Amino acid sequence: MGFVIHLTDEIADGKLQALVSAVLDDPALSSGWLTAPCSRSGHHAYQGGLLEHTVGVAALAQTLTQWHPRLNPDLLLAAAIVHDVGHIRAWRLGATFEQTEEGRLLGHLAIGHEIVDAAARRVGLPDGLRLALLHAIGWHHGPPAGQGPGGASPEALALWRTNSLEVGVKARLEGPGPVDE
Repeated sequence: MGFVIHLTDEIADGKLQALVSAVLDDPALSSGWLTAPCSRSGHHAYQGGLLEHTVGVAALAQTLTQWHPRLNPDLLLAAAIVHDVGHIRAWRLGATFEQTEEGRLLGHLAIGHEIVDAAARRVGLPDGLRLALLHAIGWHHGPPAGQGPGGASPEALALWRTNSLEVGVKARLEGPGPVDE
């Protein structure tokens, strides 16, 4: 978690940094960052898997902004840190990982959208930046049905690809099974 906090401190835009801090510090979510998995049987399917995946995606995104300086580094890093926050409410931890009713019916993308949008409004994130952040998060699994990648902002495309790269490499390292998001 210390590395995620360090990455958050790297966000120069005060409003985006406040938003990420608000999500990280939310008492309803804070313990979930340390315990939630990313999946039941695919990538990062263990306690703390969400946090490990978040650090991996954020570090890749940060590196990509150095290679492509026209990307908005604050927007991409903020999106990378909060892109999967919906997993915290989508999983119930017990002897195994089971989806919550909310997770089963809405999925982590919709839950995460709600969490991030509420935090953005609380910290007064300007609407254009709020929408750009939500757009990037909404794309982190790729284009919505019926759309090609041409509809993505550069930051949304970068988040999709860094997320996919991190998931694919981790899944291959964990074994030859299917990649499950």
